[in-house]
Amino acid sequence: MACDPNGLIGAEDHMPWHYPRESQHFYNIIQDKSVIMGYNTYISTPQHLRTRPGNIVFSHLHIPSEVASGARFISSAEEFTNSFKTTSILDIHQQQGGSIRQLLESGNKEAVSSIQAHTTHYMIGGAQIFELFVRNRWLDIFILTHIKQQHTGDVWLDLSYLHGWKILQIADNPEFKVILYYNLASLADAEGAKNHI
Repeated sequence: MACDPNGLIGAEDHMPWHYPRESQHFYNIIQDKSVIMGYNTYISTPQHLRTRPGNIVFSHLHIPSEVASGARFISSAEEFTNSFKTTSILDIHQQQGGSIRQLLESGNKEAVSSIQAHTTHYMIGGAQIFELFVRNRWLDIFILTHIKQQHTGDVWLDLSYLHGWKILQIADNPEFKVILYYNLASLADAEGAKNHI
């Protein structure tokens, strides 16, 4: 996802800006992985991304199969949790032999490669889906592009949800910077439980 300094992410179901380098960065991050998104994000997403196998779309609407293009449509948080598991920082930590915490806390950008290697899906918005994921603790790693110029639009990301998260800056140029936000709560919970066994 990307936002301007005020948290703006959309304008009439479209991106309020067009920066080719930012778009390229987005595709470099998600690579060939499937994405999770809300319906408004789905209909505004380029066709080549929208038709990736394994995409998940949150929507209460009935979508004809010829429109869905292989995406799986989820109508509730309950349906999502019953049928799908997100990749957490704890999963990556365990798969990496316990090294992800050290990479993140030392500011090592190899943490991004580790996350990419072990992530099957990326949540790409919009604002309601972001809030749903944070409230349900389905999200503890979040890559956000901060556009430096202010823009106008009608959809904002509530950045207060990220207060208290640790950050790792992974890119910076005149148009935008990219921050990896991470919340070690699930990892700390697991380590605390292990220490009490």
